[in-house]
Amino acid sequence: MRCFSNFSVETGGETTDTHSAKANELIAFLACERGSVSKRRAAETLWADSPPEKAIKSLYQTLRHLRTLDFPAPPIVSETRGALRLAAATDTADFLRLYESGAPEDWERAVVLYRGILLVDNCYDWASEYEGYYDVRYYELLSRLAAHYASAGNKNLARYYKNRLNE
Repeated sequence: MRCFSNFSVETGGETTDTHSAKANELIAFLACERGSVSKRRAAETLWADSPPEKAIKSLYQTLRHLRTLDFPAPPIVSETRGALRLAAATDTADFLRLYESGAPEDWERAVVLYRGILLVDNCYDWASEYEGYYDVRYYELLSRLAAHYASAGNKNLARYYKNRLNE
């Protein structure tokens, strides 16, 4: 699952088309969340202009649609009582795991994963909050790497990451 830059659902190394803008949006929303999300919150976020009952109904229709897709792995969205969770690897989860590491090698891998602004090709109303969250962490990583390489005496890499901070 890719959310940095252009959104795509990938299964088995292949890009998969869900044939549904709302299914894509639900997957993107769950990819941006950490852990489970209540069905009510997902419905209220994705169908914000609809009454709550209609929003829940629309969510269940979207979940039914996702279950009909021929994904080669287990269902892409797992459901538990009242909650949803993305059951697929995501670049956002990998980025955060590497960001939280204390190893500069992991920070470099996280910087590579960040291919651009979160969901840049989509105009989801809810996405700006997450965009800021990931942007701040990306720039923190660049700053950490510049400081790390400066203290290690590697002026070239320190300058490289400082320049990336100013892009």
